[in-house]
This record gives sequence, structure tokens and C-alpha cells, in this order.
Amino acid sequence: MPVQHTLFGRPIKPMHPRKLAILLGSVAIFAVLTLVFTLPQSIPTGPSLNSFAHHRIAIPKLPSTLSPSILNPFRQVAHAPPVQKNSTSGEASWYSNWSWLTPFSSSFTLDENRSILPPLRERPPIYTYYDYTMKKDEEMRNAENALLLTWRRAWWAQGFKPVILSPSEAMRSPFYTELQMKNVEDPLKNAISRWLAWESMGTGILCETLLFPMGDHSDPLLSYLRRGEYPVLTRFDNLGRGLFAGSKIDITAAIKQALANPGLKNAKDFISAVEPETFEIDPKHDSLAYYSRATVKEKYSKIADEVNEGGAKGLATLNKLIAAHLVCFYRPYIPTLSSAIWSY
Repeated sequence: MPVQHTLFGRPIKPMHPRKLAILLGSVAIFAVLTLVFTLPQSIPTGPSLNSFAHHRIAIPKLPSTLSPSILNPFRQVAHAPPVQKNSTSGEASWYSNWSWLTPFSSSFTLDENRSILPPLRERPPIYTYYDYTMKKDEEMRNAENALLLTWRRAWWAQGFKPVILSPSEAMRSPFYTELQMKNVEDPLKNAISRWLAWESMGTGILCETLLFPMGDHSDPLLSYLRRGEYPVLTRFDNLGRGLFAGSKIDITAAIKQALANPGLKNAKDFISAVEPETFEIDPKHDSLAYYSRATVKEKYSKIADEVNEGGAKGLATLNKLIAAHLVCFYRPYIPTLSSAIWSY
């Protein structure tokens, strides 16, 4: 049954819906009229309500020049940085820049699959010469290639960029035609061709395949060679043609002097074909090891006999000896360098 509401013990009769609607409407009208007529007088200071009728809301205007902030969604579209040389390996790609500490590489490279890495220090080039046109059997060629690989690894581990030159680089030299017109023996022609190939590449270091770095990374001589600046044409005492360092201007001047020598035919090598003052002789080269024929014959007579008898077999044995010296020498100084030698 319905609930009976009471007030002070007396029952309350329910109000008719029409009467309730009239009551609520009257209360609402009274409240509105009271607000309209009493509110303006209740405010002691300030604008009147009539001023709000003419008020206009100011709409913000966009600046003519958009902000370059990265938080601005209307900023001008940026272009991705250009693709650098040797910046891909398989599906991986990267961009070298000093902003490599950026938390997200894609914010700089504008590519989700392209990483930003710190720039690598430029490696000075060091050259050696290999004449691939000479006729050799496959076993001998494989032994020489293995030795060249050891040479490249050793110099790369010391911070250089090893490059193997060939007669193709010698042909690019403007002095190649003049050399072919000279009546000289093949060994001397081959020695001068090494310099022609070096001259076509420019400033750098010319090294024999049997000369290896055997010093600490901070050795003064190796540090000097890594700087890549050679004010004078330099060779090293008791190393013969093992190592030269010089600028392109000095290399070109030395070649011109050798080709202009009237007694070039009687010269034994390039050093004897030029004036002694052409080179500055450096007596300090303790950080270099030159496995020349004379050195191998003096200290490793058995290997020298194998080289003279078997050729390829002896050269392969010499290569193993050099590799063993490299690993055993560098391990006490820099433990990671011995592994870096074989990672190139």
C-alpha cells in the first residue's frame, strides 16, 4: 500500500501535479526577477550589466612566421640529411654527426631505420705496391694475398687506412709514358712504378709489404705518421725502401729528378736515382719491423731457405711468423688490439 507522509503528526495530502507545476514555475519566475532587479544595485563598483551586452571576444591570430620549435606542429617540413659515403651495411644504415647524443635518432635523421653515430677520426692513408701483372702460380699468389691481408690488418689496428696500389694507379701518373720510353731494367722500372702509383694518390706513406708496426699506439713515430702531415720527404735509416713519407709536391719533384737523371740506367733503385739531399733520413724507427730478405736470412735462416727453395711455402711460414709477432707484441700493451688486428 502507498506510504503515508505526515507533518507534526498530521497526514499530508498529496498535491495535484498541475498545482505543483504552477508552484515551481512561480518560484522560478520570482527568483529570476529578484536576480535581475537586485544584482546591479548590489555591485558597488565595476561595469554595469549593460556593458556586457556589447562585449566582443578577441580571437587570437597566428603569427606570420611560424615558430621553428620542435613542439610546433605547424613548423616547416624539414628535409632528411643527405646519405653519406660508406654509411650502409646490408639493411643497416647510419648518419655520422656530432649530434649523436640525441636520444632518438629518428628526430634528426627523419628515418626510423637510420641511426645517428659519432663521426670517426679520419685515417691517414698508407700505401703499398703489388704488381698483379707478373706471372705466378696460384699457390704463390695465395701466399702473397695472405701476406697482404696481414699487412692491412696490422696497419689498420694502428689507426691507418691501408691501400694496395697496382700498375693501374701507375698508369694514371703523367710520368708513366716518359718512364716507358726509358731504357732501364725491369727491377728499376718496377721500383719507379711504385712511386708513380704513389704520386697519383697524393700525400701519404709508401710502405713495403714486409714492413709492420711493432710499437705502442702512442709511440712518437706512429703518432707523427697518423697526423697525415709530412713537411719534408722522409725515409728511415737502415730500412732501405721500406718506408717513405711525404707530400704530393715532394713526391712529384723526386720523380722528375729521377727521370731527368742521365745515369738512370745504372741506378740500382729509386733512392740511388736521386740526389741524397732529396730525402731527410730519420734514424729513429724502433716501432717498425722490416722483414727484408737480409733480416730474415740473418735471424730466421730456416725460413729464408724455405723462401729460396719453395717460394710459396716459405712465404706462408713467414706470414705465420709475422702474425705471431704481432699478437705476442701487442697483447701486453693493449689486450684488445690483438683481437682488433684480426677483425679488419
